[in-house]
Amino acid sequence: MRAHVMYGNDALGKQAPREKQRMTIDELYGKVLADDKLKASLTEAAKAGKIEEWVAAHGVEATEGELLTYVRAIATKSGELTDEQLDKIAGGGYGSITLTVCKDRADLVAPFLAAVGEAHRLSAWEAFLSRLPQGWETSYVGLFPACPGGLLRVNAHPAKTGAASLEEAIATLGLKADKAARDLCEELLNAGCPGFDLQLDVDDDSIPQRDFGFEAYLEGWPKAASTSKRELARRVFGALGSADVADERWHLCEDLDLSKHIPLPCDGRIASCQISLRLFSAKVKFANGKPRLGKAYLRGDALLSLFPIEACP
Repeated sequence: MRAHVMYGNDALGKQAPREKQRMTIDELYGKVLADDKLKASLTEAAKAGKIEEWVAAHGVEATEGELLTYVRAIATKSGELTDEQLDKIAGGGYGSITLTVCKDRADLVAPFLAAVGEAHRLSAWEAFLSRLPQGWETSYVGLFPACPGGLLRVNAHPAKTGAASLEEAIATLGLKADKAARDLCEELLNAGCPGFDLQLDVDDDSIPQRDFGFEAYLEGWPKAASTSKRELARRVFGALGSADVADERWHLCEDLDLSKHIPLPCDGRIASCQISLRLFSAKVKFANGKPRLGKAYLRGDALLSLFPIEACP
């Protein structure tokens, strides 16, 4: 997509002077991929909901709608991101390191943070726990080590799922969500999701940023009553599509439910490896109080059990 410069005639019928050709979105995208400082600057602009202003300041004239169309075109040319793009936005410089925290093993957080060189963040994590509404818990803590100015990523989930719990958390934690954002979250909950959590970035003073992620589970305990997982997924991604933060590609994993048993001999025993992969949840990211990005999450599990050979048939 190219940014256009308008030419025309003045009141006397003379041709207006030609302006200097501005940078295209594609050219700016290439510069962002190659420059870590530009990436960090763009990330901050996205968090502040100022993408249009940032792009204009870097020599491109484009509306937010044109930018969204461009990004989606990149992702859908072949139905998936290229390896290079995927490495840039996920597995490369901005990959995350996370620890799943069981309810009774919060003592693992301190050695985890020390192991990744972020021991000083422990006090922020502990203080954040004290900010949670009564009955809320957290089950993971993570970091993005290579992201400039990276914050502590945590999640929080209520004991009971419902719009009232969500409103309580938004008010208690000082999150920013306009009426459309609240309505979208409530629509996902009313679709029959068995649970949800909030994903938050916390600074060194334990204060969560106002932008947040809302993850709606498509499976969980207790199981969603009276709604099949496929129907639930259609309701959830349909709602995200109506909010213009998701497209039809989620159908690529609609029927994904892989489960494979692999028996392997191992040091005089049989290793029974059970592998599974399935569609697990949907997430919407809110920036400046408005829905900005939707994601589908897959969950993969591998269970390894060892048995003495003589005990196997």
